[in-house]
Amino acid sequence: MSACGRYALVIYSEKVPPTTRRIVDGVQTSATSERIKFGARTVMLRVDLDTGLTKGLTGGLGCFAHPMISPTDANLMEYCAVDFWHEIQRMWTIRYDEAAAHIEVRPLFRQRIGIDAVGHELFLQDGKIAAIWTSFGKVGLPADQPKE
Repeated sequence: MSACGRYALVIYSEKVPPTTRRIVDGVQTSATSERIKFGARTVMLRVDLDTGLTKGLTGGLGCFAHPMISPTDANLMEYCAVDFWHEIQRMWTIRYDEAAAHIEVRPLFRQRIGIDAVGHELFLQDGKIAAIWTSFGKVGLPADQPKE
């Protein structure tokens, strides 16, 4: 919810079908949906609670999580693309300019995949974003053994 109470962010994701495996050896068959491999398609929606209108802001493959609206600017939002911290760009911001019909989706922090990991972000009261950042000593270092 926005601080003003007018807007809500909603994540809509497809339901991923059950995994199909051969009974004999447990291997996934070619008939298994691509959504099993790549994840469900997800859309981030902003709902105007005064008008009931919904605006699709961004979307993609995989799962999104914990969307938040800035407490100081209802047109600035953020969310997380869910996967392993060191394998994908996780944290994203959305800037929506309704008057210009423009949506800008950008990384919160440009991760160096395999080196940086950023996650568990939140807006502070003053509108700044705080997040956990980890740097790994070398590519492929397990996530539980960060350098800093």
